[in-house]
This record gives sequence, C-alpha cells and structure tokens, in this order.
Amino acid sequence: MAKSESVRRPTEADLEAAVHSAITSAFPSANIQIRHQVHFSFQMGRAPVELDGGQAWMKEGRADIVLFHEDRPLAVLELKRQGLPLTEADRLQGMSYARLLDPMAPLVVVSNGANTELYSTYDGSKWLPDGDEEKQLAGLINSAFKVASADIRKAAETLLGTDCRVWSEVVKASSAEKIDELSGDLASSEAPFAHDFLIPRNATRELLKELEHSCFVIVEGEPLAGKSSVLRELVDLAAKSDVFVPLYLEDGGRGYLQCVADALRRTVEWPFKAEDARSWLQSLTRGQEMKLVILVDDYRSDSEVSQRDLEDLVSIAQDGGFAVVIAMDDGLTESVIRSRNGRSLSSLGRISKRVTVGPLLDDEFESAVSAARSHSVRLMRGSFRSDDYRRPWIFRSVISKTKKGSFGAGLHGPEAPALLGVDFIHYVRENYEDSTLRHHFHELAIVTLDDYLRSGRSDSMETDATTTFLLRSEALKGLSVESREYLVGCGALKPRMFGDAHIFRIGFCEILVSELATVIAERLNNLLKSGAESPVEWLMSVAEMLPMGEIIAARAIVTTLQSGVDPIPLCTELLAQKPIHGVSSPKTRFAIKTVDLPLNDEDNNVELDDVSSAYYSDNVLPWITLSHVLAAYPLSTEEAGFFLQLHILMEMAKSEVTLRRPGTTAASSELLSQVMNDGTFVPGWNAGIIEPVTYAIFKTFRMQPSLGDAWMTMLGAMESAHLLVRTYTVLIELMRHGGLQGHWAWITSMEVLAPLLRDHPNIPTMSGSSVVVDVIE
Repeated sequence: MAKSESVRRPTEADLEAAVHSAITSAFPSANIQIRHQVHFSFQMGRAPVELDGGQAWMKEGRADIVLFHEDRPLAVLELKRQGLPLTEADRLQGMSYARLLDPMAPLVVVSNGANTELYSTYDGSKWLPDGDEEKQLAGLINSAFKVASADIRKAAETLLGTDCRVWSEVVKASSAEKIDELSGDLASSEAPFAHDFLIPRNATRELLKELEHSCFVIVEGEPLAGKSSVLRELVDLAAKSDVFVPLYLEDGGRGYLQCVADALRRTVEWPFKAEDARSWLQSLTRGQEMKLVILVDDYRSDSEVSQRDLEDLVSIAQDGGFAVVIAMDDGLTESVIRSRNGRSLSSLGRISKRVTVGPLLDDEFESAVSAARSHSVRLMRGSFRSDDYRRPWIFRSVISKTKKGSFGAGLHGPEAPALLGVDFIHYVRENYEDSTLRHHFHELAIVTLDDYLRSGRSDSMETDATTTFLLRSEALKGLSVESREYLVGCGALKPRMFGDAHIFRIGFCEILVSELATVIAERLNNLLKSGAESPVEWLMSVAEMLPMGEIIAARAIVTTLQSGVDPIPLCTELLAQKPIHGVSSPKTRFAIKTVDLPLNDEDNNVELDDVSSAYYSDNVLPWITLSHVLAAYPLSTEEAGFFLQLHILMEMAKSEVTLRRPGTTAASSELLSQVMNDGTFVPGWNAGIIEPVTYAIFKTFRMQPSLGDAWMTMLGAMESAHLLVRTYTVLIELMRHGGLQGHWAWITSMEVLAPLLRDHPNIPTMSGSSVVVDVIE
C-alpha cells in the first residue's frame, strides 16, 4: 500500500494545497490578498498561447501559475511537487512567462514545497524584501509596465526553445494562418484549398502511422491527386492532438531552414534567421511531450541545391525530436531517393518512407459525397462508377458548379450529374489556364498522337497504353528543346522501362487529354475539308488507342460541329458502326466484369464474390462517342426539330451491348447488370445512370420535357427489352429530381412502361412490385 501511495499521480487537491503553501512561504509577512490562476494566456506575436497548470500538474507534478493582487499580476509561480529539484531552467522559464504577461508580473516564485525562492523578473536576481513587504510589493506591481521590448523578445525566445506548450501554439498558429491564406471559395480554382471542404484520405492515416517510427516521409502522387490536402488534413487533425504538431510550409526555393524561419517570424513578429531556425530545431529533443512535424508542400526542384537543403534539414531531424514530410509529384521522387548514378539509394532514399496519394478509393468517394452534402449538393446515382469523380480536384469543381445551379436541382436540392463526358475537358481548361503550360502540352499532344499512330509497340505495351499515356523515347525528338526541358522539369515526362524499351509515362494527363482533343479536331477538320475517305473510321481508330479516347474524340467532333460542319453525315456514319458482343477475340480491347442483379430483387443488395463473369464487346466506341456528342451538342433542324436526336438515341438505346468503356478503378470496370432471357445484359436500373447513351437521353428529356411523350409514343413499336430498361432507368432519375417532370415520369412509368416491361418476352418474369422503385434515398 505504501508503494502505491508513493507512485500515485498528483491530484487537484494536492495542487491547491501546494499553491497555498508556496504563497505562505514566499510572502509570509505580506498582509495582502493574493489569489492564483491555474489557467492563463499570453501572446507570442500573433499566436495566442494558453497554458493549463492543472493538466501539467497531473501529468508531470509541476505547474505554471499566476499570482494576482487586485487583478494585477504579482508573480509567476513555478511549482513542482515535493522531491523534484529546483533548477536554473525553472527560474528562466518563470521569468519568461512573467515578462510576456500584460502587464508583466514583477516576481518569479520557484517552489517544490521544501524550498521556495523569489526572483526579480527584471534582472533575474534573488528578491528579498527589505522592510515593509506589503509596500514593496505594491511598488513592484505599479512599476511592472516598464519592461523593455528586448527583454520580452528574450523571454519569448527562451520559451520557444524550452517549452513545447509554447512553441506548439506558435507552430499551430503559423500553420493555421498559412492554410487560411491558401484557402478560398469552393469555386476558386486558384486556391489550393476550399473553406469548409476537405475529403478525408486513407493516405493521411498511413502517413500518421509512418510518422510513429520515421523522421522522413515522402507523400507522392500525380499532380492534383490531393497531396496538399493530405497535409492540410494532418494540420486539422493536429488541432485535436497532443502528440504531434505540424508546421506547414510551401517550398519557395529559399532553403528549408529559411522557410522555417520565415514561418516563425511571421507569427512571433520578430526577426528570425535560418541559423535561428537551425538552433531551435536542434534544441528539440525526442523526449518532448509533443513532436514537431515539418510539412513541406509542393517540392518543386530536383536540383542539387534543393537536395542538399533537404538533406541538411532531415539530418537535423534524425538527431532531434522532429520529423520532415515532403509532398511532391511522383515524377520527381526518383531524383530524391536515388543517387546521381541512379544505381543506389541516396542518403534520403535509405531512410525515407513513401506514402502514395492516388484516385479516390471507394470509401474515400463516400467521404467526398458526405463533404458535398455538407454544401447541400448531392450526386446522381451512377456517379460512384465514374472515374472522373475519383479525381479530387474534378470532384470539387463539379460540386462548386452544381452548387451554383449549373446542372439543375433534384428532389433534395442541387444534384451533380452521373458522369461528365465532354464537360471533363471544360473543367480541365477552367483549372489549367496557364498559357505556358498549355503551350508545352500542345506540343506534347502532337508528338503523342504521332507516336500512338506509329506502329511497333508490343501487344502488352499497346494494351497498357489504352489506360495510361505511354510515349516511346524516340518520340521526344519531335519536341522543342524548351518544351522537353519544361515537361521533364515539372514531372510531366517520367522515364520508365517497359521490358527492354525506354519509354516515358506522361503526368498531368488531364491537360494532355484537353490538348489532344484540340489537335485531333484540327486533323479531323482537315480530313473533312480534303474529302478524305472515312475520317470517322480514322477518328475511331485513334479513340480506341488513347486513354479516355472516347472523350477526346467526342470533344473533337463537338469542336468540328461548332465550326459549322454539317453534323448529320458524321453522326450517321458513327451510328452505322454497330457494336458487337460475344467471347473474347484478338481484336477485343475491353472487358467488363458483370454482376447479375435479378429483376425481383428490389434492393439489389448482392455479394460481388462468386457471381461475376467477364463481358466482352467490340466496336463499342463509335456509339459511346456519339452518345457523348449528343449529350453535349443536341441535334436539331428547322424541319424536324429534335427528331434526329431522338431517333439516334433510340437506336443506340436498343443496343444489346453495354455502351460503356471500362475505367481504371474496380467500380468503373464492373457492370451491375440484369440478364435478359436471350442471355444478353443490360445495366441494372437501380445502379443509376452509368452509360453515356442513358445520360444523353436523360439530358435530352431535361432540356426538352415535351420530347418525353414523343419518346413514349414510339417506345412500344420498338420491341426492344434493352430500350425499355434504359428508358426506365431514365424515368427513375427523373422521379428522383422531382417537380412536374418527376411526376410525369412516375405516371408514365406506371401507366406506359410497367406493362411493357412485364409483358416483354425477353425480360425475365417479374412481380408487379419489382417495377416500382423507391426513389427516396
């Protein structure tokens, strides 16, 4: 029992008793009322610092307390539990706190119960009353405002180097100020961050785990993958943490110690040099209660000077009590972790841990949807299976535009579209307005197209090149020296090996997609003007080879049509290229995993394991491309109005092939399908809109509500189960949008479509209730 008593932690009652004992011991003859305050605060430049002596007493058996007489600070009491020795550091820390109070406390009391010492805040000398103690104390209090500014700075510097409770508040204030400076409205593409909008990332949790054991972590990924947001999330988490404190810095090319110095200088508001930053960092020890984490965002250079600066900072971290996290585009990572000879790891590479930030994973996408809902924006069903929304910057841009009402409102308010189609390129051009960047990427688009059209790739490289832009090294000869240096320097051209072949993987692929659409539109226009044979066939062969080829081709066609080219021949030729399905063939480029959703399963809750099969299709891109074109550029003539639009969409909606190109994520490569009696598939209506043709029908109905009745009039004569199911998918989304059109969709689905679905011989037997879908999420 005695042993248990000896190791028990100090309590609040112990603290109160110790404070009263120290006051009595320090001022035995003073007949004045003295009160104490366990919680107190002061300013370190622009950073407010709050101290809780009670918490420190419970954890460490020591506390910093302010003693007051008539609401004026009299002394700072550095109180330690009995048995802990009094040190010079206690005196200096007490003096520093006293000088930073406003007004200054003239005395410092250092006590451990057994010994109590008093010091003058002015010069640190021992203070002993001479004569009337009460009168002397009153004189000290009245003259306390005369402390010199140099002494205040010295006090602040002392606390910044010795008390983690103080420097942690300064660092938090600096990071918060910098994040706020870089934040703007949701619609501000120039601002890296948006106020009140942050998508939690799994990479942040991985980063925290690595920081438990590592002093140097690289956060890498494609440009705009969300690396900066991972650092911002870490700063947000630190506000609730008493374990780590992040100092957020932008890489400004001034040297990292100078960046640290500049960040502290802005906050504490006194001159701070790189050597001061070095001294401060070297004073941090591993045994401190909180760990400093320096976050360097947007590493910009692979120069030797930058590497030496980084090596210097990390070497200090290895010996001290802090860690370094640096965010960089993945095109620059190798230059940091590899030695100059490229054969071995560099000193940084040997100690580094790497965290990769990629497209949004499924659970991250759900978090993004929640973040959108906090802005009163919802997403249409089907968006989960769109690769476009897995890019955080695209997601933010779409949510911003939706919030402004660009896409109309659903039943629950503004609702973002299920897929973006040609609008994807519009968002890219809105976000990448830098003319220099686009100039160099336009050059790159020209050589990329030529390289893709040139034969000689292996089958495996050709397959991989349909999902990732791969450029053979000899193609770089077509770039100007200026563009080559620019693109390599910014990480857009990343050297790789593909077997024995030297290639480059292209980063910033969104800009390349945009510029390829421009280059291909120019060539398509020239082919049309010259009367070349089958420009559309050439265009589709290009689209099949390129990542996002159907979007690039659709944008090229829209640009061509906007220049005044007659749309009917182009659209007619695309419509004539019907897709086919069946087993895999040597020409098959795409396969989609199908998951059967029985029509009598209203909830469509199925396990994906053991119920999936491969679905192959050929020649799907012409109709997919045409669907994107009609969604972006509706066809109408003076003579027939939108009849041509309806006719083309209805022909494509009869397709027994799923008109969807698989994406790069698992969700975009799966088809939640319903199997017809003849063995063909059609996307399940409860999965939402996932096909461009279905989205084009939806947009057409939203644009021209009167066209719905004309569509329904023709529907019965078409005798297509696939057309019926796709139409029903559209009606469900219209119901979810509510309003008069939603009411029309409800009545039409019950009175027109439900009987056609139940009676069609190719549609499996359904109960009457299975046609009625709950549209309320």
